Amino acid sequence: KESVEARRHLRGELLLKPEDPQILLSLGNLLMDNGEARLATATLKRLTQMQPKNSRAWINLAVAHFTRERYHDGIDCCRRALAADPESLVAIFNLALAHEHLRKYDQAMDWTRHGLTKEPKDISLQKMELRLRVLQLRSRIGRLRNPCRTGHDWTELAYPPACRTCGRSQTVHAPH
Repeated sequence: KESVEARRHLRGELLLKPEDPQILLSLGNLLMDNGEARLATATLKRLTQMQPKNSRAWINLAVAHFTRERYHDGIDCCRRALAADPESLVAIFNLALAHEHLRKYDQAMDWTRHGLTKEPKDISLQKMELRLRVLQLRSRIGRLRNPCRTGHDWTELAYPPACRTCGRSQTVHAPH
């Protein structure tokens, strides 16, 4: 009930002051908090058009995109946030997180390490680095198990590793 009242109040303020950046930012955040990412995206896009150098607006718009699983749009917004504020650890962390969701672990690690050069003691970035190391290792193991992407299972007992389906070594294996 309180969020409905807050939303109604912000919309009323928006009608009175449609160009007020703080009202747009607050409304966008409130919409996100209420699970209305599509409306939040529209509100925050309007804010970024009004204030293209507002790093917080770009970061919040990125989060709205991520909520809608539009990771590439969110990555673009994070890059714009960094253009406005090159020191933004939030934008850097969100870039790493988005690349992780896209399973681009090497790029995610690059962003994480970039953030750690700026703030070596940041716990969130340290945890991200550890998680990404595990994910990179899993990904590499998966490629070793199935380098030709045929869906066949590879045995680690043979050297060189061989396909369990046809017995061919991975060095000469071609899709069947």
